[in-house]
Amino acid sequence: MPEEHVKLNTVRFFIGFLLPALLTAFCCLRIHRAVKFNKATERREQRCISMLLGAVTLTLWLSFGPIHVMLLLRTLLEKDCQTASQLFTPFKISLALSSLNCLADPLLYCFVTKTAKSLLQRKRKITDNLQAKDQYQISPMI
Repeated sequence: MPEEHVKLNTVRFFIGFLLPALLTAFCCLRIHRAVKFNKATERREQRCISMLLGAVTLTLWLSFGPIHVMLLLRTLLEKDCQTASQLFTPFKISLALSSLNCLADPLLYCFVTKTAKSLLQRKRKITDNLQAKDQYQISPMI
């Protein structure tokens, strides 16, 4: 790989992934602290906000961290075919993880809405009622 591509890919890792990921983590931490010390926010709401912030940050790091690390490793280490073949499988796995972000983000934001929460609560209530009926059914005597 030409030296200028190595420099470009290294800069891309730091400016295109690491800096935004650290900035996101920092902002989420500051939001968490602000919510925690806000007297007007209820304890349950604080917990929900904290869980969402953690999930967003974790999704970002788990989805895009591995692929960017693998791209950096390939840039710095891939000098011959043997190294390329050793990095091939981890690279493909990291590529698959980055694709999971397309699934994770909608799920995160879907479960945050009140509509989704109430739908899940209704389904859980129906399931609990059905299980309770099954437990108390009287078997016919023969």
